[in-house]
This record gives sequence, structure tokens and C-alpha cells, in this order.
Amino acid sequence: PFYPPPSTPLPQPNDLKVDFVTPNSVDLIWTPSIGASKYRVEYTIIGNEIDEKYITVSDNLTDTKIKIKDLETGKNYKFRVFSGSSSNVFESQGSLIEAIPLLPPDKINIESVSSTTVRIGWNSVLGATSYIIKQRLKHKGDLSFQTISYNCTTTNFTLVGLVAGEDYILSVNSSSKNTFENTGCFVEVTPLSPVHELNVISTTSTSVTISWPNVFAATRYQI
Repeated sequence: PFYPPPSTPLPQPNDLKVDFVTPNSVDLIWTPSIGASKYRVEYTIIGNEIDEKYITVSDNLTDTKIKIKDLETGKNYKFRVFSGSSSNVFESQGSLIEAIPLLPPDKINIESVSSTTVRIGWNSVLGATSYIIKQRLKHKGDLSFQTISYNCTTTNFTLVGLVAGEDYILSVNSSSKNTFENTGCFVEVTPLSPVHELNVISTTSTSVTISWPNVFAATRYQI
């Protein structure tokens, strides 16, 4: 009798990554597997180990990327991607990765400002285990942000080494294992020098007139 030669086992998808996250979706990307002509993508919610049912998103995907929609914000998901052949045979292990659809912080509060520092705070975000802090100068040609911290585990942060009178845009992104949301929350702030010299111009029995040198970039003063 004729026995066909055994087929070469398909390798798992390579380098599976989370590429983009919104509050209700996760984008996955990977590099092609040798011999694969399609892929099957599944997911489950972590925490249901007793009844861990996977939902198949696609079993005939010919691309090496996919956007998985209609997810629940703050839930921890596990995704699996399997390599498949043209004869509809899939390898059995698959590549695994976890991700959490995250909201950005709803608002950044300016807690304190000095001539070279700004302290900011925000409310915690469901599912976030850390936050990414970025800054850039508002009026410079380069619009790219400089990352100041990749792993802020509290809901406040002090930025240092700023220049008094310069306008800054600050950004906070929610983050968790393998995941950071791409929207972010933004706030504008200008570090200001203090008033260094206060002069008494005149006095009466019920009033005092004072003056001080103008502080660069200040638009008002608190007395």
C-alpha cells in the first residue's frame, strides 16, 4: 500500500505582540510562520479557569495582524494564535499573550508648580497596574513626546528639570502587562519663577500699595 509522507509540523506564530489598545479593542500582530497559509485567532477572559472557553475570532485569517473588537474595559484577556495550512490543519500549541483593554485617565490635575518642577495627579484606571508619563514643549517644532517614566505605579508624579516660562504638554497613559492604551490624557502647564522682589509703594491707615517685577510667562498673580 501507498503511505503518503508525513507532513512537516507547522511552527507556532512568531513574535506575537499587542500593537494597539483602546478601551474596547486590542490589535495583535505577529511575524509569518514558515509553511502557514492562514491563522486561527481565539480569546478567553482570564479568571474563568474552571470553565475557560475560548471564542474563535477567525479561523481563516491570511494576514498577520487582527483587531479584536467588542471587548470589556478592564478585563484581562488571553489571546491564542495558531498557524494553519491550506489543507485546514492547525498546529496544536499556538502562541499566547495577555492584554487588558484600558481607558486613559479621565483628567490630570496640577497639584503644585515651581520654577523647575510640576507635580501632577490623576484617578486610578480600572485594570491599570502602572502609568506612562511623557512631556514635550508646546511651541517647539518637534511634536514627539519624551517618555519620563515607563512604570509609574502611583497616581501622582513629579516632573523635574523643567524650564521656567516654557509651555509644556504632559501626557499620562494607562498601562498593564503587555498593554498600554494609546489615547492618553493631556494637560498643559507652565513652570513659573516666584516673585523675587516685593516693594511697598505707599501706605495709609487702611491700605498698602505694593509692586513687583514682572515674572516671565505669568498672566496673573495671587496675593
